[in-house]
Order: sequence, then structure tokens, then C-alpha cells
Amino acid sequence: MDQRTVRQLAFAAAALAMLTLLLAPKAHGAEPSRLDTAAGYFSHRHPAILCPTRLDWDEDPLVLSQAAPEHVLGYTRMFRDEIVLAPEVCEGTRGAADPRLRPEERAVGILVLVHEALHVRRWKNRWVEARVECLAIQDFTLGAVLLGATPEEAADLLPYALAAHRQMGEFSPQYADPGCRLP
Repeated sequence: MDQRTVRQLAFAAAALAMLTLLLAPKAHGAEPSRLDTAAGYFSHRHPAILCPTRLDWDEDPLVLSQAAPEHVLGYTRMFRDEIVLAPEVCEGTRGAADPRLRPEERAVGILVLVHEALHVRRWKNRWVEARVECLAIQDFTLGAVLLGATPEEAADLLPYALAAHRQMGEFSPQYADPGCRLP
């Protein structure tokens, strides 16, 4: 091989190595995000958390297949251990401790992440929306703290989460558990 070909091959190999490093999944020892930590705690697994763009969410076949797609806040691909959150829910979840976001946005983000993580958990009621939602509202303040809120902020957000919880049950009765002990 001539010198030019060797240089081109070396450059291509270096570019491929750089691309591989950039696209590689997180290293085993990498610091998990707060979303990963909270979802892992409630699911007892390590689910992938997906936050699609508004365009991707609006075109998502699963969202579009629902009777009221505008009310879908998230869903779980249970056999893949994936949680998919609506864009505004992702923002509220990521900003759980951000006072610049509206408290109801933060509360809904936290509640939906906890709810979807509970679907990933391997337990007898993972397919029962009312039981999952009951446990999610009971664990709301812990979820808020795991996502970075102080205990005081979590307590301040709880009334907003309770309001969202009630609305979910009123809009979709399968989410309502009359026997649920609310915090």
C-alpha cells in the first residue's frame, strides 16, 4: 500500500473509533440521572426513560390509538422496561426541584414517572391501573425527593399531585381506586 492509502485508512479507523466512543452507551460506572435513580427505585429495575420530541409524541402510534390522545401523559413498554413520557411531563420531571416551573407541571411530571416506573416493576398488580396509580400517589413525596426536591418542596407539591390524581380517576375510571388511602 502506498503512503496515501495508509493515511486514509488510519484516518478512517480513528474516525470510527471516535464515533464509537460518542455513540456508546453510558459506561457502567457513569453517574445515573435523577430520573434513572427514581425510576430504578420504584421499578426495582433499570428502565430506559424516553422523552420524545413534541413531533414524535404527536405521531406516536400508541398515543394516537387512544380514545383521547391529548390526555396521554406517558406509557410503559413493560416487556422492554421502557418508560415513554410526554414532552411536558419530561420537563416537569426533570424540573422537579425547579421553582421556575409551575408547581402543577412539576407535580404531574413526578407522579407520572412514579406511576410508569411501577408498571415496570414485576409485581402482581403491574397491569392494574388503579392499583398502580394508588401506589404512585402514596409514594409521590418520596419520588419528588428522589428527583431533587427538598422534603418541604415535596410537601408543597403534594396538593397539586392529589388534584392530578383525582382528575385522572374522573377522566379514566380505570385509574380510580375507591379504597386507596391518600397521603
